[in-house]
Amino acid sequence: MTTVEQHRQPRPGGLLFFVSRGLPKTELAAAIATARADRGITLVVRGLMPGETFQGALRAWSRILGREQDPPALVIDPTLFRRYGVTSVPILLDAATG
Repeated sequence: MTTVEQHRQPRPGGLLFFVSRGLPKTELAAAIATARADRGITLVVRGLMPGETFQGALRAWSRILGREQDPPALVIDPTLFRRYGVTSVPILLDAATG
């Protein structure tokens, strides 16, 4: 279990909110606020930045998500982008219906 996921596990069959650190700050902040407010939403990131380690990515996301008590669920999983054909972000998707 990663640092980002320690307090909150994604809910199976919930909503997936595909995001990227490349989004404008206001859009990324809005997505994070939405996921923080709804425990059924999991933020999904495609992968790491060029030259970045997995631990470096986790540290970056921890900084972005802040030190609040209840961080939103976050997964780094490129297979979800392929499975659902996501080519641009942000996009909110119902995992149950695709």
